[in-house]
Amino acid sequence: MTDMENGDCKLTKEVGKFVKSHIIPKSLTRPNISGNKFIEKKVTNRGPFYGKASDSWYDPNIVTQKGEDILAYLDTLAIEELRGLGLVWSSHLFKANSAKQQNSLRLVKFQRPKLIRKYFLSLLWRAAVTKISAFSEVNLNAKNIELLRQIIVGEKEDNRAIFPISLVQLSTKGHTVNLAPFKQKMDINGGENIYRFYHDGLVIHMYIDDPRLSVLKSSVDYNHPMFIGLDITIINQINYENSFQYQNTLKHTKEYFNHFPSQRPAKASKSTHK
Repeated sequence: MTDMENGDCKLTKEVGKFVKSHIIPKSLTRPNISGNKFIEKKVTNRGPFYGKASDSWYDPNIVTQKGEDILAYLDTLAIEELRGLGLVWSSHLFKANSAKQQNSLRLVKFQRPKLIRKYFLSLLWRAAVTKISAFSEVNLNAKNIELLRQIIVGEKEDNRAIFPISLVQLSTKGHTVNLAPFKQKMDINGGENIYRFYHDGLVIHMYIDDPRLSVLKSSVDYNHPMFIGLDITIINQINYENSFQYQNTLKHTKEYFNHFPSQRPAKASKSTHK
């Protein structure tokens, strides 16, 4: 392994040696079966092509050790809470939704809701500053990138009107995926734009338009408990088989085997990502 180069840490602004830093925590992007690899769609100047990857993306040119320590603290805290509340599939506390309805609502009390929100904001910041092509759909202007940086390191107070965040839990288990974030409209008839992040059975919606949002078929203020940051958070639950995630997984799996028909298994692939 070659030594990392020195440079300006994009998070702390201090000069030092860069270290390897995951964009999305590795422990939340593991295949169903140890040793399996994820199907990966890569974007290049020559167009998209497919390959396989062992785990999530990392970038060796974003942060120094001090910056990585800040991100690792947020990652550890978030993983502990998400698993402790059974919000991700890898949690031993995860319980599949036994209700007959496809959708339901769940009330969740995060122990540290402000830090959980900061964790998700750090994912957005990482995706915006990395040069990895898989994250090319996440585009923020310099002002917003700097604002996120200041919030993450504690130089500026957070404001829930900035990139309000809501969660959708897939309440039945499905294919584990390592999905790159992408831009999406909440409503095909002209709803709000979001960045859609995904890991381990949890879908994160980060709103990038006006904080008064056209969701739930009405204007919802960012102070609504459907957005992370209050003592109680309302989380939408949907069965995996009825979710957009399921359809998206099928789409990318089909595209991969169209490229590599000789690798088509007898049964559907167990893992994929964009």
